[in-house]
Amino acid sequence: QFFGSQRVSAQVQNPATFSTDLLNLVLPTPYQLIAPAAATHASQDFSGFYHEATAYLGAPLLILLVVATVVLWSDARIRVASITGAVILVLSLGPWLHIGTKALPVPLPWLALGKLPLLKHVLSGRFTVFVWLAVAVVIAVVIARARHLAPRPAATWLLAVGMSLVLLIPAPLPRAPFATPAFFRNWSSHHIASNETVLVAPYFVNGGEAAPMVWAAEAGYGLRM
Repeated sequence: QFFGSQRVSAQVQNPATFSTDLLNLVLPTPYQLIAPAAATHASQDFSGFYHEATAYLGAPLLILLVVATVVLWSDARIRVASITGAVILVLSLGPWLHIGTKALPVPLPWLALGKLPLLKHVLSGRFTVFVWLAVAVVIAVVIARARHLAPRPAATWLLAVGMSLVLLIPAPLPRAPFATPAFFRNWSSHHIASNETVLVAPYFVNGGEAAPMVWAAEAGYGLRM
């Protein structure tokens, strides 16, 4: 998806660079509303592309998840969600442990799994999407349990959930005017069939745009690029 610069191109060629950085668990990226400059300065230098850094849980939520797992371990839903989430999180770290800008010589389970057929091209860092499913289950169970507690302990649990989730509020995405060039409003008029594969060059102007995809989408044309 990213071909804009030498750094990004290198990351595409090496799926290991899309591993989750361990610091991303506690350091927000610029995509969080509450993101101190010192934290985002560090997160933008993660060994992987920071746009793919989706593992930010924040220290309060991490503590809440651990406490909830210990206190509610008898609940099968908690056991399944916490174990599954932890396993997927470890796999998302990739073949080698990444902390900040450094890849440490610490082998991880994905080093072996990533060499298997069908898995060698998987970007392990994207497993964090499924970690969030596990987190959602734990939080849902906590809220459901709190509803049946006395007011004071219920308020304690719900306040902890609220404080944890506030740190995860996303920042507003930037917006800019966009117009499809006249040439690309009707692909078929240029004798380009919908089942063809097309190379649009230069594909990216600054490494962050996917304009040709939008042009095809607006024209309702399903060609491959």
